[in-house]
Amino acid sequence: MRVLEGYLDTGRGDHRGRDAVVVQCDTDVRVARQWRMRDVDCCLLEGSVVDVAPYRPEPVEAVVVEHPGFVFGYVVAGAMRVTQDRRAVELVSGQVALYDGVTPFALHSETPHRYLVAHVRDQALRIRRDDRDALVARDLSAFAGAAALGALLATMVDADRPPPPAAGQHLGDAVLACLSAIVAESRGAAVGERSTMLFGELTDWLDLRLADHLLTTEALAAAHFLSTRYIRKLFADHGTTVTGYVRTKRLERIREELLHPRNVDVPVSAIAARWGIRDPSVFSRAFARSFGQAPQTFRRTALQHGQAPLPTGDARP
Repeated sequence: MRVLEGYLDTGRGDHRGRDAVVVQCDTDVRVARQWRMRDVDCCLLEGSVVDVAPYRPEPVEAVVVEHPGFVFGYVVAGAMRVTQDRRAVELVSGQVALYDGVTPFALHSETPHRYLVAHVRDQALRIRRDDRDALVARDLSAFAGAAALGALLATMVDADRPPPPAAGQHLGDAVLACLSAIVAESRGAAVGERSTMLFGELTDWLDLRLADHLLTTEALAAAHFLSTRYIRKLFADHGTTVTGYVRTKRLERIREELLHPRNVDVPVSAIAARWGIRDPSVFSRAFARSFGQAPQTFRRTALQHGQAPLPTGDARP
């Protein structure tokens, strides 16, 4: 028996209280690989017969308990049982399960296995309590999002090395999109297919108009002859708001443009303004909250990793 900690520490910071576990095994568990994709920290573990439970040497800080983020496990080879909230799901090769790393959980395998475990930062994937309760330690094999996530993870595990930073940003987005699809599929039955289709139509309309700085709930309601109250309820049923959805999509578009070589000399503030965010200080704070870095630092890091030539002009906001 030993304590395994830091297995999800890919340079993001202090993971105390989240990624420390007590491991009981026949042969020692080996960390085969660690990598990071934007807001997703990944670790590939290899072992045989194993029992795993969280390790709590001292009380977990309240902020960690309140915002634990989400963990998902993917069985590369062998089998694994995931238990949480008095529920258990048996996973075989190619299957995915969701759980959180703070609420008591258990992992058990009776065979040699390879198991990929990943933590998703809380700010990147806000899951409501009822969604969490519907998804943790559940069989997700019927979900299209889970199948897509499994296929993506299989490809990454088979790769010879972790993706470079710029590619990792987009692969991290793909992982988050798959997880969001799982949540949407689970939620669809609760909110009804008709409202799910309407939500898709409304978000498509917003996506086409992200550059309009006057994009509001009122504008969306007027364009579709709906009340603002109904719009707010519909977006709340899908775990967001019109303002929150628009902000997230704009920041994603801006991040993509910051990575593109053609924009290497374009000021950050000008790129933000293209997408309807005109206040540089508001933009900088929102970008840092979403992606963990100030926009200038984000672009500089991408440039230093050879994603584009260094700027020759003034790129300050």
